Amino acid sequence: MRAFVDLIFHDPAAVPYGKRLMYYGHDVDPEMLQVITSRAQDREKLRAAGEEGLPLMIENRTKDGHQRLWITLEYLKKWFRDLEVHVIEGGSHRLHDDYPDETIEWILGFAKGLNGKDYRSNKTT
Repeated sequence: MRAFVDLIFHDPAAVPYGKRLMYYGHDVDPEMLQVITSRAQDREKLRAAGEEGLPLMIENRTKDGHQRLWITLEYLKKWFRDLEVHVIEGGSHRLHDDYPDETIEWILGFAKGLNGKDYRSNKTT
């Protein structure tokens, strides 16, 4: 389990001890931990949402031990016409922990593009 979790961080040693314990599953019972690390994912609903026009933003990183951007994009670009991609050089699977400010800006910008509202100022553009 530790190796699985360590792959989600760019620098596991820099992550606060309490947060690492949380990810190691010290606050998750064994049955739930099994589900988290081994469940099959239903891709059919994701495909259907893309075909219906759901916009999608992907945040990715070059040091992700669990996800490979090119594989993800190859899979998703078949169904998602409105696809926005952001990549952080060196970022890990826990991009919002490594680069919280950039992550928030991307999410706010993406949301603004969906309905024209600037969530930083609470104004409609």
